[in-house]
Amino acid sequence: MKIADILILENKYPNAIILHKEGLFWRAYEKSAFLFTQNIKAFKLTKKYIKNVKTNIVYLGFPENSLVKILEYIGKKEIIKQEKYFVISKYEINKNNFTDWKNSIDITITKTLSSTTISEKIRNYPIIAKTPIECQQFLIELQTEINGTI
Repeated sequence: MKIADILILENKYPNAIILHKEGLFWRAYEKSAFLFTQNIKAFKLTKKYIKNVKTNIVYLGFPENSLVKILEYIGKKEIIKQEKYFVISKYEINKNNFTDWKNSIDITITKTLSSTTISEKIRNYPIIAKTPIECQQFLIELQTEINGTI
């Protein structure tokens, strides 16, 4: 799902946490990340400027194997399951608190990758010693870096 579509979902469900499936991870963006850290668990946050939506985006992520524990912790909230995301409803958000929270997060600086850097990463990756899933995750990370997307 593209970041523009994620932001549309964020607006569609103003009082919900939306968790997006991305590769081997689940992510929460913007107000969903805010509600998640305030009501479920604090996670490391990333803030990046995304060119195609012309704004800073805050997000968090966790591995798929953590999802069961998180859903157990949520308890009796209303959960809508979709193919690539969950909507967990019945939270309250204060827009001023969200804005202050977002502004307090430092932007993550990423350096521009050169074709030499990418070649070095591929050359140095121990593919023989990795599982197919680890190799797939490596490719997803490379693609993300190359595309400059989340």
